[in-house]
Amino acid sequence: MSQKTRVKQDYSSFFSNQIPWRDFFNTSRLKFPRDAKHWTERADENLRRNARNYLTISLSIPFLLGLLTQNYLFVLIILLTTLLFLLLFVLEVVPNQTEQIRGAGLASVTLVLLWLTGNLLIFIISIGVAASATLVHSSLFSRQLVVTGIHKLKDQVESASDKLRGVFK
Repeated sequence: MSQKTRVKQDYSSFFSNQIPWRDFFNTSRLKFPRDAKHWTERADENLRRNARNYLTISLSIPFLLGLLTQNYLFVLIILLTTLLFLLLFVLEVVPNQTEQIRGAGLASVTLVLLWLTGNLLIFIISIGVAASATLVHSSLFSRQLVVTGIHKLKDQVESASDKLRGVFK
């Protein structure tokens, strides 16, 4: 299998790994974790499992903010940057160093264009909103009941093993 075929398969598997939007936005699944350990585990698992959903939302927020403020130049810059990103990184296989140089160049050109057109603040706000929404959702979105049951069972096993250690000391 060629490198280009493998990369395309990796991207297609990444983009096919999406939970349905009605499940993703199901508010009955938003619950506070029991403690900080479960909070970080949940956020890490959700960021990995729902990466496509979070990416879609993170790309949509700048577009929506640009449309709400009727700043069509901002929307055009973001749209062109997204298309260039897809053309440079998703559809073409390039070595790592070249990929990093292209990414830095694309980011620099985009930021300069946003600054020159007076849209940098809108971009920074939209990225902040997208990052905040992603972090809040990923840490509050509870996994399926089966996974929750496994965590409860794991806690019970840990509790029982602690009791047994106390008995055999």
